[in-house]
Amino acid sequence: AVVSTQSTGAVAGLKDLVNLVPLSGLCNLRHLDVSNCKRLNDITCLMEIINNFHSLKLSGIPASLEILSVFDLYNLKELDIQSCYQVSDGLLGRLKLPNLCKLNISSCVRITDEMIRNVICRSEHLVSVNLSWLKKVTSSFFKETSITSNIFWRIETLILCNMNIADECLSIIQSCQPMALKTLHVSMCKKISDKGLLKIAQLPTIQDLDLSHLCKITDVGLKILANRLYRLRILKITGCITITDKGIRSLSICRNLHTLECAQCCQITNEAVDTISENLPKLQSVVFVKKLAVAIEI
Repeated sequence: AVVSTQSTGAVAGLKDLVNLVPLSGLCNLRHLDVSNCKRLNDITCLMEIINNFHSLKLSGIPASLEILSVFDLYNLKELDIQSCYQVSDGLLGRLKLPNLCKLNISSCVRITDEMIRNVICRSEHLVSVNLSWLKKVTSSFFKETSITSNIFWRIETLILCNMNIADECLSIIQSCQPMALKTLHVSMCKKISDKGLLKIAQLPTIQDLDLSHLCKITDVGLKILANRLYRLRILKITGCITITDKGIRSLSICRNLHTLECAQCCQITNEAVDTISENLPKLQSVVFVKKLAVAIEI
């Protein structure tokens, strides 16, 4: 493993990592990233320093995470347990994370929507949530959460990729009048259509928007977004096969657009991409080919 130690902490992370014993005596350790260390089966050696962590990234490790429920993790600001399939409602319900700001539980398929709602509602400082690939979470979850919590009012980053949500979900989020939402990713949410884009267009703080592989959205919805989202910097519409040159040209008024990804959009031509590239002075990166995505630095 590679361990980099600084006065305020350390970060460790390699796929071949087997144990964390060498780290157990590092009292200044604040940030730990052991994501995708598939051979890491035990993290109990962190018992003495677990309270010190500000950031824990444990994505994809097979080790039991019960150690996290032993203490009140007052210092923890970021927790990433994506694809930790062993995590259940029982463990999540026992976690004490009073100052948590960022939570990633993407692909934790054993967790129910009720438990997710409980965790979110009691995390008063949460500003970033990733619920991607949680198929059990539906629009009813967002409706009930909006009633019992003000999280959508303060949320800055919301990642909802490949979920069983539709336009109604975006309507619920928009109705909460989120004042801080800058990043919204809903790629592969197949039920979202132009009606959903109309709700997104009413979120003027959006800067980073991922609509990749939404086959129901059209040029009409894209034009509505272009007319309303003045702060938009990053737009991803890869695999949106119904978008044409007309929709791409409508983006010419997005003066702050920095990055555009429109690969695998079979109805878009080079001419349309060239047109917006000429009209947008801040555009630095365009990903566009009809089959294999290639990044073009402008």
